[in-house]
Amino acid sequence: TNVLSIEGFNEGRLCCRRLTEEGAHALRLALPVLVSVCGGQNFPRPPSLAGLRRAREAALEVFTNRELGLPPEHVGLRGSPTRVRAVRKAELSKRRCRRYPDIQAGMEDVLAAIAAASSPACQIAPQDSSDIAGTYVVWVFVWEEDPLSAAAAGELFAEVRRMGAVPIAFVAGSLPFAESIATMGAESILLVEFDMTPSERDCAHALAELASMRRPGAILFPATICGRSVAPQCAALLETGLTADCTGLKLTDGGLLIQTRPAFGGALLAEIVCEHARPQLASVRPGAFLPLCGGMRPAPVERMQRIAQDTCCSKEDTLSYGTAPFCDAQIVVAGGKGVGSRAEFALLRRLAELVGGEVGASRAAVDAGYAAYERQVGQTGVMLRPRLYIAFGISGAIQHIVGMQQGECIIAVNSDPKAPIFDYADIAVISPWKDAAHALIKELERRQAQSCT
Repeated sequence: TNVLSIEGFNEGRLCCRRLTEEGAHALRLALPVLVSVCGGQNFPRPPSLAGLRRAREAALEVFTNRELGLPPEHVGLRGSPTRVRAVRKAELSKRRCRRYPDIQAGMEDVLAAIAAASSPACQIAPQDSSDIAGTYVVWVFVWEEDPLSAAAAGELFAEVRRMGAVPIAFVAGSLPFAESIATMGAESILLVEFDMTPSERDCAHALAELASMRRPGAILFPATICGRSVAPQCAALLETGLTADCTGLKLTDGGLLIQTRPAFGGALLAEIVCEHARPQLASVRPGAFLPLCGGMRPAPVERMQRIAQDTCCSKEDTLSYGTAPFCDAQIVVAGGKGVGSRAEFALLRRLAELVGGEVGASRAAVDAGYAAYERQVGQTGVMLRPRLYIAFGISGAIQHIVGMQQGECIIAVNSDPKAPIFDYADIAVISPWKDAAHALIKELERRQAQSCT
């Protein structure tokens, strides 16, 4: 999945580059192979008149469940382990916005918000493992090769505990890695150590085999690029249902996991359940839940060995982005398509340096090539909970709002006084984004120089 480019064939294998959160992996894939390719890698070619004529006259070969050898109860809605239980409109919390006609009028308010976000954060009271009252077991998949897996798993451990269930970590990796996450909230850790770096297929098979024996009630996956690949393979092996990209979870007294995910561009929320098949599988967007904050006793580690058997996919190298994932960033300076170009994003990077933050982008900006995918904020990118989010040239599509609405303080800069993003901001500056950015940078550099003298 997520193939950026296809380089060609070498020794009977397909050579390609695959997009991940840490960079682009160079892969060699055994044939036959099915790949999904990221958009924007090629341009559609208009068909010729002869081609259109051939397409109209071509016979369509139709396959039914009979030709495929599938009984009727295994296909369509009847064959789906999951069903939509309810659909409701997504209600995003609007804020009381303080509006300023330009950046100079709102400068002191903006600087105060930056100073507040830069101060030490209040600590959440620690929670001990003894707080678990239930016996319903939920596994959380964690893979050492996935750069976002550990942080996302910490959020899932916390949410499983809040639901009153017992979080168990299934870790594919090394003992030092398992020990590094032992205090993040898992009750215990099942560590599978492979003889070599496992593939996603190896992880899925190991997880499915162990789950078949120990029968957890549910398995949760971080909805990272790697997690999105392992989860459906595991669901197929276990012959159970999977709900992808969840943003909400709830566990009933009877052990039914109600999984909430956005639909129709984030305008609706669908509640999905897997009533009969077990275990119940769901992938959850990183940033959807708050992690626990320290004070956890180390979880015991149960170790088991396994041989990596997948020879269909080999990773040759990784072209790193050179930037770390910013899911945990406390201050984010984000730009939209209104920023205008990739070169103009340099101004946002300078501002982010001055405030000690990271640079984010809307999907429109990423699609336009202004920023890399790993910086995309929103429904199809990263969900954030920063202390301060400053948005430049972002109109406020609902797909973007769902990714940053949990921020403590949101500042929006847009020249359109009717921009939807102002409904979800604490401070609105009605100004061309570049004027506001230049003025902020100049003032911050002036104050920085004064503090050094």
